[in-house]
Amino acid sequence: MKRHKRHLFWILPTVLVLVGWLGVNPLCESALEDYLREKVRSQNASGGMSLSYEDLDLDVFSQKFTLHNLSASPVSDTAAHAFRNLKVNRATIHGIGLSNFLWNKAIEVHQIRLDSVQITLKKMPRVTRHDQHTPPASHPMLPDSLQLPGLTGVSLGAFEMESFGLLVLGPEALDTVAYFRGDQVRLEGVGLRQAVKDNPTFIPDISNMAFEMGRQQYVVSDGLYAVGFDQLRYDAAARNLQINQFSYAPAVGPDTLASAYRYSYERYTVGFNRMEMREVRLLPLFTQGSLHINTIALDSLKAEIFRDKSLPYDTGKHANLPVQALEKLRFPVQVDSLLLTNAYLRYAESLPDTEQQVSVDFQDFQGEFLNIHTAELAAENPDPLRLSLNTNLLGAIPVSLRVDLPYGSTAVHLSGSTRGSSRLANLNPTVYPAMNMRFTGGTLNGMEFRASGNTHHLHGELTMLYTDLDVTFLNQDHETKKTLSWAVNALVKHSNPNRRGRTVVGTMETERVPYKGLGNFIWKAIQSGVVNSLNPVGKHHRE
Repeated sequence: MKRHKRHLFWILPTVLVLVGWLGVNPLCESALEDYLREKVRSQNASGGMSLSYEDLDLDVFSQKFTLHNLSASPVSDTAAHAFRNLKVNRATIHGIGLSNFLWNKAIEVHQIRLDSVQITLKKMPRVTRHDQHTPPASHPMLPDSLQLPGLTGVSLGAFEMESFGLLVLGPEALDTVAYFRGDQVRLEGVGLRQAVKDNPTFIPDISNMAFEMGRQQYVVSDGLYAVGFDQLRYDAAARNLQINQFSYAPAVGPDTLASAYRYSYERYTVGFNRMEMREVRLLPLFTQGSLHINTIALDSLKAEIFRDKSLPYDTGKHANLPVQALEKLRFPVQVDSLLLTNAYLRYAESLPDTEQQVSVDFQDFQGEFLNIHTAELAAENPDPLRLSLNTNLLGAIPVSLRVDLPYGSTAVHLSGSTRGSSRLANLNPTVYPAMNMRFTGGTLNGMEFRASGNTHHLHGELTMLYTDLDVTFLNQDHETKKTLSWAVNALVKHSNPNRRGRTVVGTMETERVPYKGLGNFIWKAIQSGVVNSLNPVGKHHRE
């Protein structure tokens, strides 16, 4: 009898534990289900967010639960949100302290794994002429707070995404502006903290966030171009973002790309080894819709641009210069400096009715772009957008260039010079066949120029120093114009300054072609100064 009592003494607790084990899981699942279904809601400054899911699976003893077909979207479809919706096929949360949730109403999570994430954003419309007097509004991209009634604390661990997509829609209709897909994303250090003690409002805390992506490939611009990189990492504590081995190139062949355009277009191939963004402040991006970056440093940028001029120009199009383009952007961005080191730039264009090309190579390109501002930040900025460049033109002629473009103004100021001596024949790939002339002899000993104007007109002076000049002019069939070549070589001074020390200073003067950009504007101004310096009857004076 005593033996049976001893067995009963052990069996009864075991049965009670087993019953508890079988009962706790559905009890906790039901409690969590009720809480998520009835209590969770979020809102941002301009409206609330709606959360929903189809099913929930909970495993108390492995401290894991899974939400199926999770989605989030704004309650009202207003223009105040760039964020449209978020869809997650499966969200698995590991390492939940359920006892802490049940007794203390605090959530602690070790890991959140998201599978098949789809985010949809809407590109905000441009300001129309009727509302240009109103400063462009900022648009939060994510909710800036969450209402979590009954909770006292939220501690989040690491996020992992196995597959995700980002869809950007047009402002007017459901047209796709861009689509990105990626894999293997890890996010950690994100938390939620109470805005005020004993208040259900929680705000995101990303002060210790670290975000990392592996190799990614995206297709943009209606499938014409592909963007990729090997690694991206952001460290919120250091405010540093780094991208390695970036590429942007056509995703289709030249003929397919050309068939997508009615007018003359540019084909881009761009890549760099490394880009580092320093002092990147992401929280204002999510909560206020603005972005501030102290420095963007680009190492080993390689950019090749080809202008196809076999098609006509869209003469009805007006190409904005950089400041005007930045001012019209609705998204507020401030970049204090953009630095280029060890860059290479090649620009080439086909000439109408000919198989020839004009090409310019800039090697060992070092650049500094200062005071980059958009939207209302541009209108408020007293300092000009400044471009300072140092490079080797065609690998042989050291060139420096500075361009100042004040915000809130149409003014344009530029100056530049070459250093050292080089053969004038090194310029032939640039001046021929664009100017139908070729240097057959001579040495360039330096060039200085300075011009000012506005978005329509530039005027200035160019001083070109040379010795032993000899030029050949060609006709449209690329045959030598012997008479003109002889006359110019007979009349033009073979050296500048001449034997008496007097220097010819050429006039720089050009009208901008409205549908062409800043590069063409600057080049045409310099070209006019070179022509006026060499032309015996050109606009110039002697000093």
